[in-house]
Amino acid sequence: TEQNIEYMSLRKLLKEAKSGALAHIKGNYNEALTCQDLYNNDGIKGIAIASKYKSKYKAPIDGIVSKFDEDLKKATKNNYAKHKKIIVQGSKDMARYLVGTTINEDAEIIGAYLDNLAFHKGSEFKADIQVAVMKKGTERLDAYSLKLYGSKTVTLTNSSPKSLAEQ
Repeated sequence: TEQNIEYMSLRKLLKEAKSGALAHIKGNYNEALTCQDLYNNDGIKGIAIASKYKSKYKAPIDGIVSKFDEDLKKATKNNYAKHKKIIVQGSKDMARYLVGTTINEDAEIIGAYLDNLAFHKGSEFKADIQVAVMKKGTERLDAYSLKLYGSKTVTLTNSSPKSLAEQ
């Protein structure tokens, strides 16, 4: 903002912009990889991808993964391998969590897609990905907001911002 320019050096502003851009890339790459991992593991216990989800979402997710991989390469240059390793591990952990949670309730994941615009539905709703689950012949969507941190810890929440604030 103009006010920040008055108080901060241009170098500091550029560094903050680069840091924010990298966080954006890492977050979106992580979410797309998590969805891709679910599709790539179709057939294992807890995952039985329905054709309606595979035909609509798999190819776009693969494209998004490729795009963010290229963006990560450009943004990190010499540290690409280090950053990618954290993102890949976090994504695998998140997918494993989603599958494990689904198995624990005697259900199966039948699809997943990215939903970064879910916040448009209001403060009650926040999701990065939607996971389609089939349980006893009934399909439902579970909304997840996934967060990946450099410390390699992973948090998953299935709550809205409002309910988190209330807690």
